[in-house]
Amino acid sequence: MFFSFASFIPEVGVHNKLLLAALFYVGVVFISEWITIHFAHKSLLQEIRKSWHNTFAFILTTAVGGLLLDGVAKFLGKLWIYPDWTPIFYAAIFIPGFAAYWLAICESYLAVKVLLDKITPGKRRVGKLHRYERWFYSTLGMCGVIFSLLATLLLLIDFFQQSLPLFVPDDVRVSAPSFQVAFTEVMLLFLGIWFFLEWLEYYRKKTSLIKDIVHHYYTPLIAIVLGSMITSVFMELQNVPAGLWRYTNWPLSDFAVLDMPILIFIIWPLHYITFLSLFRAMTNKESAMIWQSDRIA
Repeated sequence: MFFSFASFIPEVGVHNKLLLAALFYVGVVFISEWITIHFAHKSLLQEIRKSWHNTFAFILTTAVGGLLLDGVAKFLGKLWIYPDWTPIFYAAIFIPGFAAYWLAICESYLAVKVLLDKITPGKRRVGKLHRYERWFYSTLGMCGVIFSLLATLLLLIDFFQQSLPLFVPDDVRVSAPSFQVAFTEVMLLFLGIWFFLEWLEYYRKKTSLIKDIVHHYYTPLIAIVLGSMITSVFMELQNVPAGLWRYTNWPLSDFAVLDMPILIFIIWPLHYITFLSLFRAMTNKESAMIWQSDRIA
C-alpha cells in the first residue's frame, strides 16, 4: 500500500496515477484480508469469488453504489471532478474502478470490526425483536421514501428555476457551468436512501446497522467511524499529488487541510454506511459478514 505514496515523487506520480491508486486499493484489501482471516478465519474476497453469482452480485452492487455516489454527489452536487478523465475513459473505468473502491471500503470496515470483536465482549446473539421494531422499520422505510421524494422535488424545483443544463459532456473532468444541487439536498437524498435500505434489510429478515445499535451491539458503528477515519486519511493523502479527483463547491471550504475541506473527512462515514447497507440489502450469504456478529431471530 505504501508504494502508492510514490505519487509524491513528481517523475513517478504524473505518469502512473492509476497504477499508484490501484496499488493503494490492493494494499488495503491484502492487509484487511490478512486481519480477517487471521483473527476470524473469514475472507470477504473468497466469499465474493466463491461463485459467479456472488461475483456478479458484488459487481452489480458496486455499480449501483457508484451510480448513487457519483450521480448524486459528483454530477448533481458538483462536489468533485476528475481532472484528467474524458467521458469515454470515465465510462470504461466506472465498473472496475468502483468495484475496487467499494471492496477497499468493505475490507477496511471488516478488518476493524474483527479486531474490535476480539478485544470487546460485544453482544453476539439477540433472541427476539423488540415490540416496537416492526412499526419502527416500517416508519423508517416511509421516511426514507419521503426524504428521497422530497430531495427529488427540491432538485426539480431548483432545476426549473435556472437555465443551465443538467451537465455538459466534459464535466467529468472540468468544473463546468452546469446545474448544481444544494449540498443539503444531496445529504437529504443520501439519508433517504439509507433509511429505505434499513427497511429493506429488515423486510428481508437481515440485520442492519440501526438494528445492531438498537440491540446494544455498537461494534459496527465504531468500526465504521474508525475504518473511515483511517482509510480517508491515507486515501486522500495519497491522492493529493496525483490528483485523480479534486474537490469543488464544498460548504465551509475555509476550514481545510491540504486544500481539502474538513467536512469531507466528517462525512466519510456516509460512504461506509450507504454502501455496506446497500451490499447487505442487495445480496445474500456473500455479505453475511457485514453485520454477522449480532444474530437477530
